[in-house]
Amino acid sequence: MTIDEKFRGEILIVTGPPGVGKTTLADALARSCTVPAAHLGGDGFWDVIKSGWIAPMQPESRRQNAVAIEAIAAAAATYARGGYFVVVDGIVAPWFLDAFRAGSREVPLHYVVLMADVDSAITRASRRPTHLPEHVEIIRQLHGAFSRLEELSHHAIDTGSLSASEAVDAVRAALEAGRLRLGKTMSAA
Repeated sequence: MTIDEKFRGEILIVTGPPGVGKTTLADALARSCTVPAAHLGGDGFWDVIKSGWIAPMQPESRRQNAVAIEAIAAAAATYARGGYFVVVDGIVAPWFLDAFRAGSREVPLHYVVLMADVDSAITRASRRPTHLPEHVEIIRQLHGAFSRLEELSHHAIDTGSLSASEAVDAVRAALEAGRLRLGKTMSAA
């Protein structure tokens, strides 16, 4: 199964705590499309801040995080309006979804939260060259936050025991079934 014509001009946000396979899945999903597709890595929108950067989990980073999310949403909307199926990967918690809904032009929006048990996520994340010991507590905090999805719980997919290709297939199937679509369409800026 591939992402086909009916998803052209739509956005899929792939999120979850670190170590659940967001970037691997988003890249594989975008590359497997039969329509033009773009993969926007959310981390890059924080990496461009060269002066005044604040670690995103710090309370004083609230404004910085809002600006970065707004920039991601605007870029995603631009690609979607250009006819691309857009896959955004990064830490896009439910409270950031309003940025993707802001603006005037409607773009269908899908949201998937990849989850794995916290120990598996920590193990996967610790294999990264940029892993620092303090990341363990951040992963635990984010895992806890994403575990409380409430009305968005049907958007979660447990990738803990899945291979990368199985995770891609699970997301494709959920997307195709309409399970990941957000109730309202995104209004693009």
